Amino acid sequence: MQPRIPAALQHLPHPYITYPLLFLAATTTTHHLISAVTTLRGPTRGKIMTVNVKGVQTKLRIIPAGDVDGNGPLVVFVAGMGTNGGSFGPAQRKLKSRLPNLATVVYDRAGLGWSPPTSGKRDLPALADELHALLMSSELHAGSRPLILVGHSYGGPILETYRQNYPKTTITSLILIDPSPTKTFTQLPQICHTITKIRTITPYLSFLGLPRFLLPPILRLGMFSPKTRYGAALSPLDKKDLSRDMIEFSNSLASKRESNMLEGCEYIERMKSVRLTNPGTLVTVPHVIVIHGTESKFPKNLSGIAEEDFQRMAREERYRTGLELSGEREGEWDGFWVDEGGDHLGTVVGPLVVEAVLEGVQRAGGKVL
Repeated sequence: MQPRIPAALQHLPHPYITYPLLFLAATTTTHHLISAVTTLRGPTRGKIMTVNVKGVQTKLRIIPAGDVDGNGPLVVFVAGMGTNGGSFGPAQRKLKSRLPNLATVVYDRAGLGWSPPTSGKRDLPALADELHALLMSSELHAGSRPLILVGHSYGGPILETYRQNYPKTTITSLILIDPSPTKTFTQLPQICHTITKIRTITPYLSFLGLPRFLLPPILRLGMFSPKTRYGAALSPLDKKDLSRDMIEFSNSLASKRESNMLEGCEYIERMKSVRLTNPGTLVTVPHVIVIHGTESKFPKNLSGIAEEDFQRMAREERYRTGLELSGEREGEWDGFWVDEGGDHLGTVVGPLVVEAVLEGVQRAGGKVL
């Protein structure tokens, strides 16, 4: 005997259509309610500060540690594309255990993590302007102290742009962790196009609330797994921060806005070509370290070439980048460090990051125990 369908529901489409639509409506509503509550509560750690980015008032979440108000070396971490400061949580904690008074700052770029989105372009010059506004704020007053900048992945091109656009800043050390190989990416645009496509889809999935319910178990089995170097080093709060960008709708939209990697890589290569024709425009840094992960590879179906060939091209380019930034001659520069067994995410929590920062502190006149 067929169940009797109430008259009020008889006009609805077939159950195979109705039930999925009801499910999406429920997930979307629940997701946006949770988002509204968590946003009202504010960040679980750190604080929100307002900086003036060329006339635009921009709110950024920062996580300071150590003597930020002092005059000693200041370490600022710049995360990769679409990633917030949670990725540098392990490095900041290790440095605090070694040097409790060392001033370190992790921040979320506008629209990522706990930093609200902002208007305007999100290209490399804009990201560099935002970093400068943060550094020159009354909170950090970096203009009067030694500055150690640490960038991971796409944070490398951001710091390259910053160093070139703000040559008067007192950068004493530049530490690039598995920086994005811009020349290699421009030669293999398939990688950039794939990344852009993924980040184009993410906002729509986030709007429906699907990542909030489907992503956590996937992350626990994948990048957050304690079986990986990266997952084992992250704290629960680090993981909560990092997953926020993939779950929250507004954050995903901001991530999409700064995700044109090919455009960014082409910008860096144009900047390099200008320096080649006019060497006087080159701005070097006294102490440069580039950390290269030996397992930092792209699958062939993403890059179009064998993993070993990509690794070779990326390694050579990262070495050349560090050499140029240091201004030293080949054979004299000893700042190319190899993280054996480190993949792209694993390098950011590897031991070489802390050692590189401590060396930078020594170069800046600080004491290292």
